[in-house]
Amino acid sequence: MIDLEVLEKEIKLGKIENSYVFCGLDEELIKEGIELIVKSSVDESMIDLNYIKLDGVNVTFDDILNACETMPFFGDKKVVLVYRAEFLKDKTDASLTKFYKEVEKYLKDLPRHTTLIMYNLFNDKRDTPKKHSKLKNLEKVTKIVYCDKLKKDKYYKKIEDIFKEKGKEIGKV
Repeated sequence: MIDLEVLEKEIKLGKIENSYVFCGLDEELIKEGIELIVKSSVDESMIDLNYIKLDGVNVTFDDILNACETMPFFGDKKVVLVYRAEFLKDKTDASLTKFYKEVEKYLKDLPRHTTLIMYNLFNDKRDTPKKHSKLKNLEKVTKIVYCDKLKKDKYYKKIEDIFKEKGKEIGKV
């Protein structure tokens, strides 16, 4: 299990895995991490063709399979995002548990040209990936990225980056 900071370092080094599972309370932080992967994997001009988003509430295993198995158009990589993946929650009904087992099995045979990203939001601030048995099992076949809320130095850096982006300066005073 890694955090966003480690993910950023790995992406700068060019180490992008075939699959990621993001989890945490802050959906905006999760989306920033996903955006980093997409920008470094998919050519900007081909983003409409090689970046597929699937709703985790209504998705079927066949949808994921078809999205991952098709070759990328005019590029080397494609990214498939399953957002708010309900099947990753710890307590689910039998059909979602079956769905989870299929996805877990498929992650072992994922094509090299595809980066599959799934994310699930925690309901409570006391939740951690270590408490979820499904996430523990997936850690063997994919990279788990835990997006905790920003604290102290990371928070200050984020604010500083926002000001720099807007062309303004901010000091510590």
